Amino acid sequence: MEEKIVERIDLFCEIYQKAYEKASTINPDNARDMASEVFVQVARDLRTERISQLKREEYGKGNGNNNGNNGRPATQKQRQALHKFGIQTVPDELTSKEASGVLDMLISLSKERNSDAINKMVEELNAGKEWAIWNTG
Repeated sequence: MEEKIVERIDLFCEIYQKAYEKASTINPDNARDMASEVFVQVARDLRTERISQLKREEYGKGNGNNNGNNGRPATQKQRQALHKFGIQTVPDELTSKEASGVLDMLISLSKERNSDAINKMVEELNAGKEWAIWNTG
């Protein structure tokens, strides 16, 4: 356990150091503040990626058929979240895993502020494109 903590500290120190070096070349007077902000954002991204990875891994476990929750229908919360992104019709047969894959992609694009990609994805899904292809798990 302690070894993992030391590895994590080393990783975060390396991230901060790289951010500081880059910030120093861009804006030497505010390098510390810039590096700190970059570090916070990168740490959040790493945490989000890890959570998504753990969720995808969890989908592979479960009921003994190696499908995880493939057969479970999308939850009401998932359907509501999809509607908030602009998806007009969520298929009745949409599984929780498929909904999760689409939501993971939409959320990732949203964090990147990539509205063009979000709009294209939503447009394709509203036009009847296959939902399962967006599954990232």
